[in-house]
Amino acid sequence: DAYNTRVFSGRFTDLTLTMDPKALLKFSSKFLSRASGVVANPTKSFTAVVPMPSWVGYATIGGSDVGKIMTAEVSWATSEAEAIPTLSGKQDPWDIWVGALSTKGKFSLVFDDDTQQLNYYNETQPAVTLQFSRGTGASMQKIVIQMTQCNYAKAEINQQGKAFVVNDIE
Repeated sequence: DAYNTRVFSGRFTDLTLTMDPKALLKFSSKFLSRASGVVANPTKSFTAVVPMPSWVGYATIGGSDVGKIMTAEVSWATSEAEAIPTLSGKQDPWDIWVGALSTKGKFSLVFDDDTQQLNYYNETQPAVTLQFSRGTGASMQKIVIQMTQCNYAKAEINQQGKAFVVNDIE
């Protein structure tokens, strides 16, 4: 069977990482592309890297380890994204323009003290770090999400549906 390889260039406009210890580390994204082009077929090779489970991650809030985060989600999005068409005799856009980047996140953690509620009430804006790593040395795989000033827009105490109390932060 004959096949060809196409290359796409463009810009990612949205990216969401979802972390749940009962599942793999997941992502979803949107990509705005220029017209594709044919390139030489690469040599077939397969990676030994396997998907990373979320349970290998840990978090720090305000510099302190927090071992009670149950789920988390972080999203990056551009305010606008637009292909710029021109009268050039081709359907391919002249360029792809993207606007300002924003970050939003949310996480749920076991509620056993008032620390996160106080971060919300006092508008503390703590640094939040989510780290996922596996392996050592040259074989280490690592993803680190560092947010330096997280403003909590919402901090709800949820006492229904579980045998324990949950703090939902956005």
